[in-house]
Amino acid sequence: MSTTTLLIRKELMYLFRNLKFTWVTTLILVLVFAVVYPGANLVACIIGPYMLVYGVMAHEEQSHSDVLNYTLPVSRRELCRSKYLLGMIYTLVVAIGVLGILAIGMQLAPTRYEMFRVLGTFNVLYILIGGALTYTALIIPIIYKFGCIKMRMIMALTYGVVFGISFSVTNILKEVIPQVSEDINFSLIGGCTLTIGIIAYVISYVISLNILKNKEYK
Repeated sequence: MSTTTLLIRKELMYLFRNLKFTWVTTLILVLVFAVVYPGANLVACIIGPYMLVYGVMAHEEQSHSDVLNYTLPVSRRELCRSKYLLGMIYTLVVAIGVLGILAIGMQLAPTRYEMFRVLGTFNVLYILIGGALTYTALIIPIIYKFGCIKMRMIMALTYGVVFGISFSVTNILKEVIPQVSEDINFSLIGGCTLTIGIIAYVISYVISLNILKNKEYK
């Protein structure tokens, strides 16, 4: 078993055994956002990975276990890689869960979920994953550079901005998409969103790795 895999297992065990409040709260919020208002599905997909990644890193910083991580016989590249792979795992799990809720919603209330039906299942999935990866790509380097405690107000602000934009865009698309569905290539939109998210994630990984390589812990 590779070192990166062991680090991922270590963090998952840490999350589910020691941070039950974090993942239970995340699960509840994702369900609330995904079920109560269909337009908040992108927010639900963003908040899940964000809270899990940020929750673990914040707890490690408060307990100083992040410093202990760098005394382990593993490279900083492996530590960084495991964090980003976990972010991808969280994103995929939450996105598939939200998509499942949407699929049920489209069966029970077709009119309410008309926008997602027009977009198509895979395009919705690509948009959810791309949006979540882009946001996670933004926050991880910030945390590595400045720390969770110092940056929590900025994190809250960026989340508020994303929340507002998501609601606004969704409401606009809800009115526009059914009228122009024949003139728009939704597969292109979904594919581009996913591609942008992946590219942003890779760039973010390179930035975070450089930050970690030059960071000193006392």
